[in-house]
Amino acid sequence: MRRIGRRAFCAQAFAFAAAVAYGVCSKPARSAQAASALDAERLRSELRVTTQAQGKYVDDVVEKVEKGELPYKIFITAYKYAMKRDASKRPYYFKLCTEQLAKKSGLRLDFPSF
Repeated sequence: MRRIGRRAFCAQAFAFAAAVAYGVCSKPARSAQAASALDAERLRSELRVTTQAQGKYVDDVVEKVEKGELPYKIFITAYKYAMKRDASKRPYYFKLCTEQLAKKSGLRLDFPSF
């Protein structure tokens, strides 16, 4: 068996520990984030939905993401885009971005208008 120096051993041990920690810690964080982002009530609150039609639209989008009809990446991109915009127009920007990204990726989904 080959002997390695203390520095090499520490470097290898640190690299192994970091790889294990990254693999163990990163997966639950992503799934917890995805679950919290798909909470329709929280989403309505953060987007500051004011009408029932806007609320129905948010519910429909969340339902389509959960069914797999709409990719999660499109949903989260539209959400982040809307959150950077004026608070009073967030539902409009969320709808606009969701529909444009779905159309651009070739999806034909019927979204209710508001």
